[in-house]
Amino acid sequence: MQNYNYKFFAKAILIILALTNINFAKTLSIQSLKSEANLKQGRIIFTGQVKMTLKDHFIKAEKVVVMNKNNVVKSLEVFQNIEALVKFDANNSYQIKAQKLTYKTKTKDFRFEGNVSIQDIQKSRLLKGNVVHLNEVNQSIYIDGSEQNPMQVIFNLNQ
Repeated sequence: MQNYNYKFFAKAILIILALTNINFAKTLSIQSLKSEANLKQGRIIFTGQVKMTLKDHFIKAEKVVVMNKNNVVKSLEVFQNIEALVKFDANNSYQIKAQKLTYKTKTKDFRFEGNVSIQDIQKSRLLKGNVVHLNEVNQSIYIDGSEQNPMQVIFNLNQ
């Protein structure tokens, strides 16, 4: 009889179940080169060429941390070289570049940080700042700058 490490297999099965629940929720799908899970903390970390679809939003980055409780996603933290397409509806969509993103599922609040640039696709304007908040519920945008890096709005007057 072979000696199996049953704890390892049990953890592997739980990780697969957790990932399966995230992928089949039809609201969040994640692809990456690697992943690791801490089941006690309810944290799954995806690294390497991460591609994530969250409803109608598409996000690429180097690292995504999913925090969940009882297989319900509570928040997402996204890191490094973020490129995102955030769509609120047919008339409001944004191409975004940043270094960090925090998304709270309960409030549907996006918080982008680190040399954020947002291209408003429909209105042909470019928004820049240190920290940008987008709220999906009330479709609001809040931009925060600093003395060294003030908030900017650039309008295209040729349309």
